[in-house]
Amino acid sequence: MLSYLSGVTNLVKFELNIRINRQIKFFLSIDWIHKIVEKALSVSGLKSPLELSLIITSDESIRRLNKKYRGLNETTDVLSFALTEKDISETIPFIMPPDGVTHLGEIVISYPRAKIQAEQESCTIEKELALLITHGVLHLAGFDHDEPQKECEMKLLESKVLQGLK
Repeated sequence: MLSYLSGVTNLVKFELNIRINRQIKFFLSIDWIHKIVEKALSVSGLKSPLELSLIITSDESIRRLNKKYRGLNETTDVLSFALTEKDISETIPFIMPPDGVTHLGEIVISYPRAKIQAEQESCTIEKELALLITHGVLHLAGFDHDEPQKECEMKLLESKVLQGLK
C-alpha cells in the first residue's frame, strides 16, 4: 500500500504485519499505524521493498522477551529485533531473500508501559505509541542512541516523523 504523506518525499513500499494482544482494550487504527511506519521508513533512507512486523502486547510478554534476549528481567517500552546485525545499507546483495524484499525485523511494544509513559509526559497514548513505533522502526533501519551524536540524530529523525501526525 502506497500513500501520499505531507512532507514525505521518499515513499517506501513495504509490508507491515501487525499483531495486537487481545487483552488490550484500546482501538488502534491500522491505517494510523501504517502512516507512522511509512513516515519513519521515509526518513530512514531505506529503499523499497521492505517488510517488518509490529506487536503490541502486555508488560509480562515484553518482560519475558527482555529477559531472554537482553538478560534484563524488567519491563521496557519497546524492543526491536533486527534481522541484520549491521547497517542495512551494507548488507551484501547475494544474502538477500529471493523475493527481493528486505526483511527488517520485528518491533514489540508494551501497551501498559506506553500508557504509563503517556500519563507521565502529559500526552495522549496515541502520541506515545507513535513515538515508540517510530523509535522501533529507526532501530530496525540501523539507527541507535548509544552515543551522544547518534542519540541526537535519532531524536531529530523521530521529531521529523512525529511532526504533523494526528
